[in-house]
Amino acid sequence: MKNIAKYTVISIFILMLYTACPHNKRAYPDITSGSQDSVPSAPYVEGGISLVVSKHKKTIELTVKASGSSNIVLEGADKSNITSNNTDTVTVNGRVLIIKPATGGQLTEFTCIDQKIMRINASGCKTLTSLTCNKNLLDTLKVHTEAKLTHVTCTENRLTDFDTQSCKELVSLECGKNNLTSLNLTNLTHLRKANCRENPRLTQLTVTGCINLEDLDCSGSKLTALTADNLSKLKELDCSKNNLSQLTVTGCSVLENLKCSQNKLQTLDAGNLPKLDTLNCSSNELTQLNVQNCPELSSINCYDNKLPNLNASNLTKLQTLLCDTNELTGIDISGAAAVLHEIECYNNKLDAQAVKTLLNALPDRTSAVTEGKIVLCKKEGETGNITDFTQPADLLAAVNTAKGHKWKLYKKTDTEPGEEI
Repeated sequence: MKNIAKYTVISIFILMLYTACPHNKRAYPDITSGSQDSVPSAPYVEGGISLVVSKHKKTIELTVKASGSSNIVLEGADKSNITSNNTDTVTVNGRVLIIKPATGGQLTEFTCIDQKIMRINASGCKTLTSLTCNKNLLDTLKVHTEAKLTHVTCTENRLTDFDTQSCKELVSLECGKNNLTSLNLTNLTHLRKANCRENPRLTQLTVTGCINLEDLDCSGSKLTALTADNLSKLKELDCSKNNLSQLTVTGCSVLENLKCSQNKLQTLDAGNLPKLDTLNCSSNELTQLNVQNCPELSSINCYDNKLPNLNASNLTKLQTLLCDTNELTGIDISGAAAVLHEIECYNNKLDAQAVKTLLNALPDRTSAVTEGKIVLCKKEGETGNITDFTQPADLLAAVNTAKGHKWKLYKKTDTEPGEEI
């Protein structure tokens, strides 16, 4: 009996510690997904906005702007009104805060950052043009079905969906670091910037008809295919760190920077992009890469793929070419200009003839300020390239010619720039 009593006391004591621990999920149930704590709904407010706050943070900072009035009316707080376009500190009496314009006014902008807001309902506020609510705990964000919103920033929340098709006037959307599973941006003709990066559950993204889209970042998600063709205003595309096996960018006539590294692409057609400046398609499964007819291309990073050959000919503005760790048996850089200053091509299958051809195609940099650098193999652990550049005689001659044209040749080591050949 004594032992039973002792164990009962110990069990109760452990339970008390577990419940009191501030790092335990039970300590803050309403900010934990799947909590048993009931989070109230954010009610519809005609012409206004409602918020649901965390029961552990009822004092919040927010900025609300209205047209036609200098005052904003509050319900459910320690203040009955705040000044338009002014950052105010408000303590919510319960869990729900109602925000409305004063008579004759219209809400136009709302900002509430890093305040542990759990829900926002702006479905009754058609006049809202800007909504900024990043770094909260939002699982629900409702907007008017005919919203006039042009700018929405809701990054770093817990949103699983967002009705973008209600936001036909949208110019900028930043919704990264949420739990979105799909995002439909179809025919948002005013949209210029879309950032939905680091949504670990995002498997579908549609950008068809976004004729004014200039910047798209969907990196760090779970997309398996992305069709971004004929986006005639698109300049920046970052779709790296997904599961892409298909990527289409044909017709993107002003695309300047394309980042699609760390995917599962086997082929990539980046040719005929007249404004393309930088291409990073490293760490894929590429066996085919087209970069022809890209007159502005200055940087190619295609390392860690399965390319058997690489045609980088007539790229007169090419400055850097990183193509190591492939299966290359030949690299064509014919027509390269003196701006080319760096090549890394170790861990391939380049024999003496292939290396000789490559070295003989290096541009003459004798008039350049700095020397060019080419890394031909690894000093230790080279998997395919030749490592002896003293023979045959025509290879040694190509080595000496390259050096005479102000190029330094290296074997890769653990320290930069490597061991000079």
